[in-house]
Amino acid sequence: MYTKENAITYEGTKRLQAWPATRGEYNEYRGWTMPTDEDALEAGYMVEYEQDGHPNHPNHDGYVSWSPATVFERTYKSLGSYGSLDVLSWQDRVRQERDELALRVIKLDEFLAQPTHTVSPYALSLLGVQVEYMRGYLAILVERLRYDEDPEGTPTGIVPGRLSQAFDPATAPDEDTPEWTKEDFERAELKEPIDPDSDKAE
Repeated sequence: MYTKENAITYEGTKRLQAWPATRGEYNEYRGWTMPTDEDALEAGYMVEYEQDGHPNHPNHDGYVSWSPATVFERTYKSLGSYGSLDVLSWQDRVRQERDELALRVIKLDEFLAQPTHTVSPYALSLLGVQVEYMRGYLAILVERLRYDEDPEGTPTGIVPGRLSQAFDPATAPDEDTPEWTKEDFERAELKEPIDPDSDKAE
């Protein structure tokens, strides 16, 4: 019996190709009769997974299936059109990485700010160190983008502190513009930027 109680949770990453298609359009494409208890107009995507030797449609080399739009758009980011897996510039890929990392910093900060925790004090201290390293990584991504756009400008340095000023939603690809705001990014900064000449920077 397939129930939530005996299900195993998985997490993974994969690349695929996708086409916007309602549930009804997908069923028609597959030559299936639309079930009466399902919504034919539900938005979604027909997806084709990378070739694995088990295609299930004569027009495709990989396995095809259908995903509701809400699930698909929460899980995947576009890498471009017409079958290419490498159409984004390195700058766009760095922006995507920056935005994803900034969101993780914000979420970890929120967790650490909770009054009580279910983890041990030692584990909590490790998370505190982790978030500082994540901020440093984030600052490097920000500086790489700044330097590419203005190599003669003033370096932000590879320490956090100027992240919110460097973030501009208008520079992100339209389909990947973050839902969080500049104020959200300010929360991912260190409260006191590290002085490169101080003992803390050693």
